[in-house]
Amino acid sequence: ALELVAKTVVDHRTQPVARDLVMALHNNFSPACEEAMAAILRGGTEELRVSALDHLMDIGRKSAIAAAVEILPKERSGEVRRRCFRLLSTLTQQDFGESESNWVGWWEANKNKTWEEFTAGKEVGTTTLGNSRQDDYDRLRESKVLIVRAGEGCKCKKNHDLDQGINAMTAQHVWTTESITKDKFEHDPTVTDDWLRQFIAIIAICTHIREHCACPTCKLGAAAGMRLFQ
Repeated sequence: ALELVAKTVVDHRTQPVARDLVMALHNNFSPACEEAMAAILRGGTEELRVSALDHLMDIGRKSAIAAAVEILPKERSGEVRRRCFRLLSTLTQQDFGESESNWVGWWEANKNKTWEEFTAGKEVGTTTLGNSRQDDYDRLRESKVLIVRAGEGCKCKKNHDLDQGINAMTAQHVWTTESITKDKFEHDPTVTDDWLRQFIAIIAICTHIREHCACPTCKLGAAAGMRLFQ
């Protein structure tokens, strides 16, 4: 079944369904997913290859190493290459840095070994977060997040943001947070592409998107309540 899933992803690699299937596989930490992710690494788009590498760093074994070494000589994406090198060092505990020739040579000399021989006497594996991504996480903690919200933009002057816990979530991750209303985000001339590049993520809070709700203040004669429509 996973072989068919991987084939479907590769055959439809430019379509949204491929990304959805890969993200679904990310929720499965079974070793059985390794072969499927390795096939996606060999035949997917750059986005899919990056996603596959992320998951293989947590579940990968010998098939993941083989796939990473195989694509390196023909891989032109800097991000995919960077993650290939990280996957190789994480899974093998070898330190060849970003030397493609050294990794290829090491694999040729060791590819007939069993996984147990690879890991003999070594601490191989990752934490729940994934040791391979700890540096990325530490860097993210110093980043800024922009929250786009409705605020009190409704005619009734009440806040219709539906997820009030989003600020607590970003604070939990020690991110620096800035907030902007949807109206300002859309119309303020200072909100430029260059200004937005300072943020690692833009979070749009789920909210009422019309200019008024269905309370008596906004709609004369409406029954009490905050729904958009009666």
